[in-house]
Amino acid sequence: MTRNELIIRIQEEIPQEFILRMLKSIPYLWEESFNSCRSEHTDKTAKELFPYKRRALIEDFMYEVGKTNPAFKTTQIENSVGNSTFYALETESFIIIQSVANGWSNIPRKALFREDLSQGNLFEEFLYSSKLEKKICLILTHGAEKPYSIRPDFIKFYIENTGSISLTDLIIPQPEIIINEKTELTLPKLKVI
Repeated sequence: MTRNELIIRIQEEIPQEFILRMLKSIPYLWEESFNSCRSEHTDKTAKELFPYKRRALIEDFMYEVGKTNPAFKTTQIENSVGNSTFYALETESFIIIQSVANGWSNIPRKALFREDLSQGNLFEEFLYSSKLEKKICLILTHGAEKPYSIRPDFIKFYIENTGSISLTDLIIPQPEIIINEKTELTLPKLKVI
């Protein structure tokens, strides 16, 4: 599948509402976790706790989005060590998980569960559709160019062996239908969200 075909498949299968909510909510959740840590702890401790609080808030948000949107099947998965869990949102062709990367050009750090997801060694019934086709793992990656930033500089999907696609590149402009005072339809105008 080419990069353009992949983008089209993502646009067809992953609701625009999800893309827009992630673009709006992830920066808010970064700030919220930073402010929460700073208000409850010393600066040094807050800095250490920030990544954990951020991850927890974003995982909870992914769970809520997945459970309230019928386009997704939401599954909680435990890591191989058994000391952490994460949520995966599944569509017909994709599995979406989230991670942080330091810098646009960096990829999420290596993790055994992600390696298992991409290789199909783990949760085979979860990874394969009824046609036994392997699903594509989209890592919803967010991060900043500088350490300890309170807002992400980017939000993208990272796809193994394909690279990154910014979520802003996945937004499909929607025509806006305007009804005038006489309730006649006027020509649609493109509304960029």
